[in-house]
Amino acid sequence: MAVIVAVAEAEIWLPPGGCLGGPFPFGLCNFGQSLDPRPVAVLWTTLAGIALLGRRAWPVQVLLFISALSIIVAMTWVASPGLGYFLPMLVAAYSVGRYHRGRQPWLTLLGAAVIVVATSAIHDLRVPGQSPNGTLATFYAILIGALPMGRALQTRDLRAELAAAETREARLARDEAARRAVEEERSRIARERARRRRARGEPDRRPVGGRPGGV
Repeated sequence: MAVIVAVAEAEIWLPPGGCLGGPFPFGLCNFGQSLDPRPVAVLWTTLAGIALLGRRAWPVQVLLFISALSIIVAMTWVASPGLGYFLPMLVAAYSVGRYHRGRQPWLTLLGAAVIVVATSAIHDLRVPGQSPNGTLATFYAILIGALPMGRALQTRDLRAELAAAETREARLARDEAARRAVEEERSRIARERARRRRARGEPDRRPVGGRPGGV
C-alpha cells in the first residue's frame, strides 16, 4: 500500500510533465495532472490507502468505500486522470476476487464489476476535456479483469489448502493405524506369554494394575 500512496502523492506534487523516462503507453503516466485542490487530493489518497489496509478482511466494503469516495470527490470538485484514482480501484477490485469467500462468489464479482464500471464512468465524465477513447477501454478492461484474476488465485489457494488438509489427515490416519498395530502386537505377545506360563503350570504374574507382566 505504501507504493500506491507514494505514486499517488507523486502525481499530486510533481509538476506537469514530471514523469521520469517519458510517457508510458495507454496514458499510464499522468504525473502532475491532479486537477482537484491539493488538500482534497491528499485526503483522498490518504483515505484510500488506509481503507486498502482492510482489503483482506472486508474486500467488498473497501471497494464500496473507495467507489463512494471517488464519486463524492468527482461530483464535488472534478476528477483527475492518472494513477491516483486507478491504482486504488484496481487493488480494491482485485481484492474482492482474491479475498471474498461468500456463498455466491460469481454473483459478488458481477456486482463488483457493475460498481467498478459505474464508478469509472462517473469519474471519467468528470475529467475536464476527456472524451471516450481506446485508452479508457483499456483501463476498464484492466479493472474488470482484476476481479476474475483475484478469484482464480483464491481458487488456487483453496485447492492448495484442501490438498494440505487431506495430506495432514492421511498422515494422522497412518500414525493412528501404526499406533494401534503396535498396541495390538503388544497385547498379542502378552497373551501368548500368559498362555505359555499357564501351560507350564506357572502362576500368572500380574502387576498391581492387573495387566500381564513381562511386556
